[in-house]
Amino acid sequence: MRNLSRRSFLQKSAAGGLFMGISAKSYRASFAAIPPSERVRVGMIGVGNQGGPKNNMKYFLNNIDALCDLDKNYLGEAQAFLGKEANRSVMMTDDYRRVLDSKDIDAVVVTVPDQWHALMTIDACKAGKDVYCEKP
Repeated sequence: MRNLSRRSFLQKSAAGGLFMGISAKSYRASFAAIPPSERVRVGMIGVGNQGGPKNNMKYFLNNIDALCDLDKNYLGEAQAFLGKEANRSVMMTDDYRRVLDSKDIDAVVVTVPDQWHALMTIDACKAGKDVYCEKP
């Protein structure tokens, strides 16, 4: 065992304490609430069967800022679900281009019938939106 001077002991203790303080601070910061500016704002294009309250919609619940569907019944069900589960209202439309034109939307979830996936996904990419879309 080597001899340890008081000076080297204090230096090593201070370095260890500093490391512990930094790691504890970063650990606490990992549990901090996400500020609104960091939240990904999602538009749901198609809120029927796959995109509705029983399926994909529940995974994006706290991030949904827009709902889009041609079927007013599906749109109403999705709005009611979002109001009940997330206690808020969002933009609603029957034209997916309004969702893509919105500066308040960062990403879209495309859950429409398969034949429309390509067109809507390409339009979303051209609009600068990130896209979640299952392959047909």
